Amino acid sequence: MKLNAMIRYQCRSAVKPLCIFYGILYSLMLFGVILAGIAGGGDISTNGAELSCFVYLCFFGSLSFSEDFKYFLQNGFTRRRIYASTLCTFALVSFFMSVFDTLMSTLLGLSGSYVSLFTTLYGGGQNMLTHWLWMLLAYLFFCGISFAAAVLKNRIGKTLFILLLITLGILLFVLLPILAVNVLPAEVTSGLFHFFARLLGFGPNRTLQLWAPMLTFLAATAVFSGFSYLLMRRAELK
Repeated sequence: MKLNAMIRYQCRSAVKPLCIFYGILYSLMLFGVILAGIAGGGDISTNGAELSCFVYLCFFGSLSFSEDFKYFLQNGFTRRRIYASTLCTFALVSFFMSVFDTLMSTLLGLSGSYVSLFTTLYGGGQNMLTHWLWMLLAYLFFCGISFAAAVLKNRIGKTLFILLLITLGILLFVLLPILAVNVLPAEVTSGLFHFFARLLGFGPNRTLQLWAPMLTFLAATAVFSGFSYLLMRRAELK
């Protein structure tokens, strides 16, 4: 099986779950708008469907390793070719989803019944190309980080992986806030806040620098993809 045949296999495997996901997502959105309209009337809107897409891509990225890696490895394909096929599949799926979601959010936004995550964060008035590129790189990021997590879990084992997640959660959501409020100087805390705000595209004096989150997504995807490759070189079936 050549590389393009492997990519076709992975993409075909992704089509049915993706169609089911979008069918459920937009059915729930439509049902919510209809139900809210019947109950209260007035202006009804929904937003943030992209968050559901982020969650879906996390499952898609992790299953790409646990399912496709096992299948290809059992059939004698090299880890390098499996890795290349998976990255290409991530790119194609992310491209399709970002185009579809950008078009849908633009069309729904015209009716006033939907506000996209991108518009919620950065306001209206941004061009469609910028919106699409932001979505594409964000989707690639979630594919990359979930795939890296699945490879790491396979390498270190389920128990140690869960302990690692718990440790990271405590560090990020318990210890870091405590340090920021009670230990670190206010200047350091403010500097960290502004640093992460700039990574998300919020510049000084309320300016938007949308190249910053795109570059952040791209760099993070490259890091996690490289990390995945290093672990996959010696990955065994478990």
